[in-house]
Amino acid sequence: MAIQADRETSVRRASGVALAIVCAVLASQCASSSTEPSSSDSSNCKVQLAPVYLALSAAAQTANLKITVIPNSCGWQASSNAGYLSLSSSSGVGTTTVVLSLSANSGLSARTATISVGDQKSTISQLAP
Repeated sequence: MAIQADRETSVRRASGVALAIVCAVLASQCASSSTEPSSSDSSNCKVQLAPVYLALSAAAQTANLKITVIPNSCGWQASSNAGYLSLSSSSGVGTTTVVLSLSANSGLSARTATISVGDQKSTISQLAP
């Protein structure tokens, strides 16, 4: 019985790792969605972010984050948890693309930031030089 449980745990872990790899490779096709409202004035809003994971080089650069809201009249607010990553817009109404600006990573290790829109998150990893 214990061997079966260990085997099932290993299969679940391997499946999660495989999904993460596929998501990273096809990041533009991956989306996170929610039926939670993105603003306090609308209880029927759905938010989707794409990509939900993005791996970038250590160089200073920009990347796009698509924020989809349904219906399109819903408002949204976005935030970053990292000072080295700024957003072209932190709030709006309707579906849009936000430009993410990252400063160069001159540190010794990779770093990770999270963009939050409502209860949805997009993880941005930046490699070490």
